[in-house]
Amino acid sequence: VGGQVELIATATPAGNYTYTWSDNNVVIDGVSDSNYVVSPFINDGDVTAHAYTVVATSDLPGCASLSSAAANVNAYPNPTIFLYGDGVVCDGADFDMTANITGLYYEPVTVTWYEGEMISLGAATALSATSYLLEDNQSARSYPYVYTVEVTTGNGCVVRSNEHRVLVM
Repeated sequence: VGGQVELIATATPAGNYTYTWSDNNVVIDGVSDSNYVVSPFINDGDVTAHAYTVVATSDLPGCASLSSAAANVNAYPNPTIFLYGDGVVCDGADFDMTANITGLYYEPVTVTWYEGEMISLGAATALSATSYLLEDNQSARSYPYVYTVEVTTGNGCVVRSNEHRVLVM
């Protein structure tokens, strides 16, 4: 989600053409150039297939319109990350957090743990392809440590988790 695809049509012979783009056989209003940049949408949070086609129509009398083959694009939803774990711990005690990833279509993933905006130095372990554990230890303070997880999927999408707060007393 959030990616773009550039579609380019080239009609021959050279001349002035008007281009009519379609997505799954539905004409896309307002697009008449040979280049079309699209951000494919997702239906119902699931993988959504798009078949883009274009018809080039010449402004010269007697010239036939040219139709393209379909350019197939699959739009994948971003994965969801749920971060949970210990909320209150004693000073000097180890604590755990787990990040569970759902809706993962592209592997491998890179998982980066953050405490605030800094990369956490805690010990991270992959429990499975979709579950990751962080073990950490922090000093007591009057406000909580805030952790998040960032996942970069195999196709380059980056998603950040909910915040998880840990108060060390």
